[in-house]
Amino acid sequence: MAKITPETARKIFLGVLIAVVMFIVAASIFSSVTRKKTHLTINTSPTGAAFELNGKDYTTPVAIKKVKEGSYNVTFSKEGYLVRKEKMEAVLDSENKYTFRLYTSDTKPSSLLYDLVLVAQYSDPIKEFILKMPIKKEHFMVEYKMVNREFRFVITRLAIFNKSQGAAGYNNQLLEYKKEASEWLRDQGFSAEELNILWEPPTAEKL
Repeated sequence: MAKITPETARKIFLGVLIAVVMFIVAASIFSSVTRKKTHLTINTSPTGAAFELNGKDYTTPVAIKKVKEGSYNVTFSKEGYLVRKEKMEAVLDSENKYTFRLYTSDTKPSSLLYDLVLVAQYSDPIKEFILKMPIKKEHFMVEYKMVNREFRFVITRLAIFNKSQGAAGYNNQLLEYKKEASEWLRDQGFSAEELNILWEPPTAEKL
C-alpha cells in the first residue's frame, strides 16, 4: 500500500475543508431563496412615520406583501417625535399587524408608564383604538389624554360660537356634533357610555 505523504494529506484536508465550506454557503443561499413569504401591516400613532425595510422606504400606515418570514429591526422617525426602534416578527399564517405609539421629547417617564399600565386594562379592540389617537374628523377630535390627573377618552366638538346665532345656535351645534361623533363611535364598534367619554367644550351656559 502506498504511503500518504504529508503534502498529499494536506491537499486532501484542504479539499475536504473547501467542500464543507461550499456546502454550508450553498445551503445558506438555498435557505434564503426558498424561505417562505408572508406579509406585514405596520402603523404608528400618529401616522406618517418613515422607516426602511429590506432597503425600501415606507411611510405608515402600510401593508407590505411578500416579506420573508423572520425577524426585522425597524427604526421609525417623524418630525417632532422621538426616534423609536422596534423588532418585528414576520410569521407564516399570521396577521402580523403592528402599531407603535410615538412620543415627543417632553413625555415624562412616569406619565408614560402610567399610560401603558392603564391601557393594559382595556380589551384588545380598545387598545388598538387608543393607539390610533389622536383622531381628527371634520367636526370633532378624539383623544386619550390626562384630565385632572387621570387618563380619559375626550371628544372635542369643533363648534364655532357665532354672535348672530347666540348661545342657542352654539349649543345646537354642540349637540349635532355630539350625535355625529356618537354615530361614528358606533361604527367603530364602541359607545360613548362604554368609553366614559368626556365631552368638550361645555355648553354656552357653562362657559
